[in-house]
Amino acid sequence: MASFRKRGCKCKNKKKCSCGATWEFRISVTDPTTGERIQPSEGGFATKPEAEAAAAKLKMQYETGLLSAEAKDETIQSFMGKYLENTLIHEIEAATYEQKLAIMDRHIVPELGKLKLKKLTPLQVQSFINYLIGEDLNAGTIGNIMRLLNQTLNKAVEWGYVARNVVPMASKPRYKPEKFTVWTKQQFEHFLKNTKKSRLYPFYLIALMTGMRPGEITALTWEHINFKKKTIRVEQTVAWTKQKGIHIKNSPKNDASRRTITIPDYVVNYLREYKVAQQPNGLNTVIQGVKHDLMYNSVINQIMKTDITNTGLPLITPHDLRHTHATYLLSPPPFGLGQAIKAVSERLGHAKTSTTLNTYTHVLPNMQEALSDQLGASINF
Repeated sequence: MASFRKRGCKCKNKKKCSCGATWEFRISVTDPTTGERIQPSEGGFATKPEAEAAAAKLKMQYETGLLSAEAKDETIQSFMGKYLENTLIHEIEAATYEQKLAIMDRHIVPELGKLKLKKLTPLQVQSFINYLIGEDLNAGTIGNIMRLLNQTLNKAVEWGYVARNVVPMASKPRYKPEKFTVWTKQQFEHFLKNTKKSRLYPFYLIALMTGMRPGEITALTWEHINFKKKTIRVEQTVAWTKQKGIHIKNSPKNDASRRTITIPDYVVNYLREYKVAQQPNGLNTVIQGVKHDLMYNSVINQIMKTDITNTGLPLITPHDLRHTHATYLLSPPPFGLGQAIKAVSERLGHAKTSTTLNTYTHVLPNMQEALSDQLGASINF
């Protein structure tokens, strides 16, 4: 037996509701674990047919033993903890697992953690997304948060804790471009000319001439540099976990991150000379710490901040060196090289060209203007 009602409708004509009220249902079933008669309910459905379909599905799950009283009081925090500790930990790498834990503790638990898992509605999910946007988080960060929440609800459906996953019912946030600062060609030339004696000069040179991620540069070993072919092969990155500390991970961010990057003659010649002068370490890395070990991000940040201050340039982050490289490649002459989006995307190791387009939207207007100028100059009437 099931009952349906439109909750909170203030319209005089209920059949032509325009106030945005949603439907909810209540069913009467026997709990397969306790044998007791219970009346579970769910709401947030846009139409009555949607509520009827969900009610039928929930009733079937109880009758087939998929749902039990255990799910009644399960909170989002407790279930997500079970999912992470019992399943996800075996499916992803340790560093990624710790990132998921941080996302749960920092973003999801404070806002949704105490809510009952089976009571979560599309409206609550939408409100959560709006809250994240209000916190000035970019779309990439929000995407990571919502992916974990979506994975958790999918698993809850699979394990019989809820009848449906309400996360996809919320509207996705509009893309908010990542905020970063880049140097002009004149500025990064000035920086490279005035930091040749810095411990991090090889790091700066590789970053500005290849667009590699900081972790990829820190993990770069000499066997991945082909001096004859003038290429660098990106195969690994640096990770940090509580168990291992800082270490080299043999799997970059995504499949596209495994790539071969061509390098200019100047970089080839410099690295060849630098290799001869460098004291080798057990890891055979190009970038080394004081004890000839892997260099921590905090050390890189500190040294780079000092070097930038000494050159009088605007402060940027190590990752901004990558952005500077990409912006220079994409910007039209005389500001840059005006290279094709696809070629730059492959060089950066982006899985999708759309990632490059979304990240460097500030360059696109100049590209369109340059294209128009070139088109006009190439045709005579």
